[in-house]
Amino acid sequence: NRQDWTLIKGESGSGKTSLMKILIGIDNNYEGFVNFINNKEISNVYSSYNWWENIDYISNEDERDIFIDPIKFICNKDLNDLEKNKQTKIIEIIERSLLNDFFKIKKEYTFEEKIESLNKLFLKPSKGQKQRLKIARSIWLGKEWLFLDEATNGLDKKTESKLFENIKIFYNK
Repeated sequence: NRQDWTLIKGESGSGKTSLMKILIGIDNNYEGFVNFINNKEISNVYSSYNWWENIDYISNEDERDIFIDPIKFICNKDLNDLEKNKQTKIIEIIERSLLNDFFKIKKEYTFEEKIESLNKLFLKPSKGQKQRLKIARSIWLGKEWLFLDEATNGLDKKTESKLFENIKIFYNK
């Protein structure tokens, strides 16, 4: 169910990331039986469901050099190719992923001025900013399943809590 959230919690080294990789299908070298969607064994889920089209996975390990053009990373389009009706959505996603906390957006700014401010920010982004950008991309994609593996590592507790609330808003639409 799109509104359901599950927390996997444990000590460092207890296998949380390993379990996550099994759940998303990156690691199929395991022993035992994992029940998943509709009580099916997980390997059957991958073959009977358009799994890769319906999931997004955010990890703190993913440090690809993707931050040269934040808008292209978020929506996989150049700014010039972004339809006018999508501009409001991208600004809302930037705000909901708390990226706007790092730069001052004035109400009177044009869309282009807001994006220019974001681009300047990502010349040297922090770990927390990178995580927020990945979360913004995930919100844009709107996949049915979102797996977060220490995705808020690098954020303080207050920001993490606010970010989760904002993600829930998008996933409950």
